[in-house]
Amino acid sequence: MMAWIVFDIDGTLKPYLSSIPKSTISAIEKLKQAGHDIAIATGREYQETKETANLLGIDYLICCGGSQMIFKNEMIYDKYLDTDYMNRVISYFETTKTPYIIFNDNQCCSSYFPKRYFAFFKLLLPLFKLNIIKFGSTAGVFFQKVMSTKLTSKDEVINFKTKKIAFFKKAKNISIFEPFHIYNRKILHMVEFECKEEGIKLLKQNKNQKVVVFGDGFNDLSMFKYADLSIAMGNATSILKQNADYITKDSHKNGIMAACEYYDFFK
Repeated sequence: MMAWIVFDIDGTLKPYLSSIPKSTISAIEKLKQAGHDIAIATGREYQETKETANLLGIDYLICCGGSQMIFKNEMIYDKYLDTDYMNRVISYFETTKTPYIIFNDNQCCSSYFPKRYFAFFKLLLPLFKLNIIKFGSTAGVFFQKVMSTKLTSKDEVINFKTKKIAFFKKAKNISIFEPFHIYNRKILHMVEFECKEEGIKLLKQNKNQKVVVFGDGFNDLSMFKYADLSIAMGNATSILKQNADYITKDSHKNGIMAACEYYDFFK
């Protein structure tokens, strides 16, 4: 039976700190040949997703955690954090002197981002010159956006079309950020959309088929609960594994190919 087969990128299609395995590229091609429809559902912004989508020949993209959807190069859905939420969060950052940056596909800005944080990111430049981090990678795109951050007023920030928020100090009052989850990443913390299932609902409207999803992180949980079949990578978080129908091998150990073979998706 043909199905929508939906993949997260980081930690799923693409192992962390590594390129997409040849076995995964081969599996995607075999899935297409078998007649399945393939989509990506990622926390990445569209600009960060295009390279992977082009490499794999995937036309259906659910980006920014489900707040942005691009089907066959056409933007069909684009949602931003609302101004009431932004007012609450930015007020908290300024009151607690928490450095932060807000993002969308084109730029980022802040009303409180001291010069020492720009200096810290400049220290990373040797990693790019040594090609340890590539400018075209997700980390590289993030670096370039941080270094081009526009410092502006609180009012302008609140009305900025925001997809994600990054901040550099642990939050003492987590309730400020509800209903969103805070992703703790040691140096910085992220707040982003977690509604990938909304994009999958639109996929089903386009073609009503069963949905199979692959993922590894907390932001894949909503689509795991919505899908007909959910497959967690071996390197997935424990909560995702608890909600998965099947757990395959790690992303860097041919996990996608192994799961496709287990379920006979290539027939």
